Amino acid sequence: ATTPVSIALAQTLHAQPALTAVVTIVAGITGAVAAPAVLRLARVRDEVARGLAIGAASHGLGTARALQESPREGAFAALSMGLSALATSLIVPWLVPLLLQ
Repeated sequence: ATTPVSIALAQTLHAQPALTAVVTIVAGITGAVAAPAVLRLARVRDEVARGLAIGAASHGLGTARALQESPREGAFAALSMGLSALATSLIVPWLVPLLLQ
């Protein structure tokens, strides 16, 4: 999820928003730096698949990096980022209490 979504979820779940923000930002930076190389090593060449993977894993920073690769990859990264944030914000508040029982 994006940093604002993860902070909001942390507040809702009474977790530490500052720590959540740091972890989310580190995930984005790591994904933006490593994802292109990892996907190349995995021989993922399809722009749609690359964009979807990068957007879901590395949110805004990864999406910006995907856009540098190609407009199509960037578009699918943006779509994936939005859908991932939506799914996370809908599923996590319901799932965490079940896991903590």
